Amino acid sequence: MARAKYDATIAQSFKDPSDLFSMGYAKHRRKDLAQLKIMLSTIGSFGMPLCVEVCNGAASDDVLYLPMIARVEKTLDSQGLLFVGDTKLGSWGNRCTIAQKGHYYLPPLSCVQVSFSHLQDLVKSAQEFIYFGEHYSTNRRVHGRFK
Repeated sequence: MARAKYDATIAQSFKDPSDLFSMGYAKHRRKDLAQLKIMLSTIGSFGMPLCVEVCNGAASDDVLYLPMIARVEKTLDSQGLLFVGDTKLGSWGNRCTIAQKGHYYLPPLSCVQVSFSHLQDLVKSAQEFIYFGEHYSTNRRVHGRFK
């Protein structure tokens, strides 16, 4: 299964605001600088760039995912891709679209999407099915719960 990772960042400049550079929320706390947003998609464990999108700095991250996913689909031309990203990839619209196209997603879910107690239940049930490979101290295979 091919795995594509996504992340967005901003670049700030002393440039005057324009179509690409805009004033807006600045996570680097420099509200006096214009910024643009860069969305990058990489593939493989070595992070080879696959697609890049440069857009206005005021753009929200969650709306940038679907156009990038469409470009990756077109580039890789395969089904069952795994898309890995931050919590903004995990928005309801993004997850529904990815699943509808027959792909998979792996974002961390925010506290709005899953409560802490529900998350603990999910982890506990998943631990029962995880294969841990060779146990380091006894050289025996370990299945099931954490030892």
